[in-house]
Amino acid sequence: MARLSSPKILRRFLAAAVLFLGTAFVFRGALECGFIAIDDPTFILENPYLSKGLSWAGIRWAFRADLTEPSEHVDYYQPMTVLSRMLDVELFGFDPRGHHLHNVLLHSANMVLLFFVVFEMSGLSTLAFVTAILFGLHPGNVESVAWITERKDVLATFFLLLSLLAFLRYRRSRRREWGAGCAAFYLLSLLSKPLGIPFPFQLLFVHWALARKEGGAGGDPRWPEITPLLSVLLAAAGLSAAITILGAEPPFVSWQEQSGWEILGVRVLVQLKHYLFPINLAHFYPVPLGGFSAGNIFGAWAGVLLLTAGVILQRNRNPFLFAGWFWFLLGILPTAGLTHQLAADRFTYWSGIGILLGALWSLRRLGQRFSLRPAVFVSATVLVGFLLARGTREQIGYWRDTETLARHSLSVTKDNYFMERVLAKEMMRQGRLKESLAAMDCLVRMLPDRPVIRIERGELLEAMGRDTAAVRDYEAALRSVPNFRPAADHLTRLMVGNGGRDAAIAYWRKWMEKETVQPWLVDRMGKLLADAGRFDEAAEYFRRAAESGNVRSARLSLSRVLYWAGRFDQSYEEFGKVLPPGVGEELRGDAFLGEIRATLNVPESREEAVCLLERARAWAKNSGRKRLAEGMGALLEETEFEAEVENGRKI
Repeated sequence: MARLSSPKILRRFLAAAVLFLGTAFVFRGALECGFIAIDDPTFILENPYLSKGLSWAGIRWAFRADLTEPSEHVDYYQPMTVLSRMLDVELFGFDPRGHHLHNVLLHSANMVLLFFVVFEMSGLSTLAFVTAILFGLHPGNVESVAWITERKDVLATFFLLLSLLAFLRYRRSRRREWGAGCAAFYLLSLLSKPLGIPFPFQLLFVHWALARKEGGAGGDPRWPEITPLLSVLLAAAGLSAAITILGAEPPFVSWQEQSGWEILGVRVLVQLKHYLFPINLAHFYPVPLGGFSAGNIFGAWAGVLLLTAGVILQRNRNPFLFAGWFWFLLGILPTAGLTHQLAADRFTYWSGIGILLGALWSLRRLGQRFSLRPAVFVSATVLVGFLLARGTREQIGYWRDTETLARHSLSVTKDNYFMERVLAKEMMRQGRLKESLAAMDCLVRMLPDRPVIRIERGELLEAMGRDTAAVRDYEAALRSVPNFRPAADHLTRLMVGNGGRDAAIAYWRKWMEKETVQPWLVDRMGKLLADAGRFDEAAEYFRRAAESGNVRSARLSLSRVLYWAGRFDQSYEEFGKVLPPGVGEELRGDAFLGEIRATLNVPESREEAVCLLERARAWAKNSGRKRLAEGMGALLEETEFEAEVENGRKI
């Protein structure tokens, strides 16, 4: 028996080698791609923990980031992915070719693992080979391979396929080591990316389909035999889901009011279409600016439900179509939280395997029914494989750099505000300001009331020396969202830079006569006046701010300007209103002294602050505040000593 099986085993490993090398050959163009200015800078290039490669400090951070401490350098908990990036930096530095090579090798390995998984399910080498080819050469998988940030996709799928293979062996042999391997690989997958959260449920469908294959329509799934293992997997999935949800941050800006659950039906159909017909693929598929009509949403959900009903009706005759369809649906389900992105090719890197399993098992049944010759399938596979490989190589070319990717995505989508913004920023980074402005103009036409976009165009106009036009954008941002402080920051900076503080004060006074006035803006006006030395005027604005609701901050600022104006009694009284009720005179005086100390820490106003402190000490003595006066005296001596030391250093 061993003699008969040895050639078959050899052929299978030869097929696996062909798959691995063939995929690596098709994806070799990825080695010519660079880093993309979408997430790559934040997660890789600007991540200080990666700069030293593998280090104990980096390893500790990898397991803490987004779990016990928030970090902008990861989007969710993924320590295994972070460690793989550290390994890249250790081996290749920040040369993108090394990072891309790692992705390509992982993808090629995934293709081989899928071959063995499907063979384990079916016992059919041809079916396994065809499934692996269609997965490995699919243009929709280019995003997960050619985008360095998406290492998490290929790495998580690598461990998921190992876990699935171990599950299939466990299911057949009931050996504990296979069950332990299944759980261990699943945990590693979750530590790479939480895309495997639905995996235990996908296993249930695979197990059921295999039971039907082995025993017919009445095949017993023998649920109790896999229940202990599934319980462990479900516990891990639940923990991963909790960590992901608790650590999740909202998108930087959300353009849509429709919930992700509303548009989930549309997303399922769009993802299915892109996977079955992988043409005109883009990096980002936006939700239409006006959202989807109720009719579109209803029609999409009706289509999904009809497809699901048809698959359910076929479950006994075609169990793998049933299992594959629900594999796909469960894989798409975690994207329900997205409101601004309709679809993404990377969403089907793992979930699309379900479509392949269902479709190819269906075609096999069709061939058996009509007694089609194997040559038909071989010819069809060669043709489809050639077309997919051609499409994949073309798609890889679009990932060469940020500009190429953005322009291609814009050419195959409509109103793609995200990629328009990416293009504008990339053109600005390259110093091609006119092209950047053209992209920004398109963006403003699409999203005229978005303050973030107005701010970014204003910054670009400033870089081009068009300050007047920049002011109009900043004003538009502030009008659209009256509480949008970054717009006020830019306006204040421009006014001070072009005409000094007096110009900024005059500008905001005029603004406040015409527009809705926010308490924080009144407070800001007070600070501008205080910086200009106009303390009495500043005090009036801080009083207004305190009455408008910005109480503590405004009261504290009011106390400070009254002090600088030499109105010590009023300053001390206002400072007392900041403190909690019941604070004694001594504690109040000590806290007030701490505020005064802060004014002495500004070197350019040190001399003036010392003179003011001498006057304040005299006021404290005359008002009977002995402890406060002594504290001010000690502070004066300390300040004079520091000044002598400083002068000695200069000499």
